[in-house]
Formats: sequence, C-alpha cells, structure tokens
Amino acid sequence: MSEPGAAVQKALYDTLRVDATLAALMGGTVRIFDVVPPLTNFPYLTIGDDQTLDEGNLCEPDIFEHFCAIHVWSRSTTIGRKEAKDIAGRVREVLKTLTVTGFDVRSSTCERLDHLRDPDGLTAHSIVTQRLILNIV
Repeated sequence: MSEPGAAVQKALYDTLRVDATLAALMGGTVRIFDVVPPLTNFPYLTIGDDQTLDEGNLCEPDIFEHFCAIHVWSRSTTIGRKEAKDIAGRVREVLKTLTVTGFDVRSSTCERLDHLRDPDGLTAHSIVTQRLILNIV
C-alpha cells in the first residue's frame, strides 16, 4: 500500500507553480516552497502540514482521505490583506482539479480557508486547507 503524502506534495507544487493567473497575482512568478530560503520576496506560498487517513475497507482497501495546507504569505503595503486573500482564492480554484500521479482523485475540496494577521503586524497569512479523497490506481 502506498502513502499518498509525497505524491500529493509534488502535485501541489507542480500544479500551482505553472498557473498563469496565480503568477499574475504574485507579480509574475509563483514562489512556492517547502522550506523558505532566506530573503525571499513576498508574496509566496508554502506547503504546510498534511495528514493522511486510511479509509480503506474490504471492498476498496486502498482509499485515503488526505488533508493538506497551503500557506499564503503577503506583506503588501498598498492593498493590505487583499493580496493574500486573492492569492488564496486562486489556490482554492486551481486545486479543485488537482491530479496526483499514481492515484485517482475522487474529490478535491477546500475544507477551510483562514485569513490571519501575523503577530509582526506586517504579514498577512492565509491558509487553504484542502481535503482529498483518493485511491491507488
């Protein structure tokens, strides 16, 4: 049985980094990281924590429920938190049709979308939590 976490992370990265609308919202380039390099320009995305639940049964043993978080980070001084919200909204749209190599994605839905102001008072932070139902093909 294969765990989908690594395949989902690769699919998130590959799908989000090539979306032209997302790139336009982020100033021309989608900056997406697992570990953020020092001095990275805002806005950018990070692939956050994830969780996989084995939902298999006797009839369909290889079904998983997978939750993953994509974080949006912005420090726009002209449009405030709107930049993070717009980017998060586009991430949500793109992930509706996510495909994952080696898995059949039965469902990809936004479980929740949170918008926060970081304690530094400068950084807007949005979190897209995606719920996937998938099985091994």
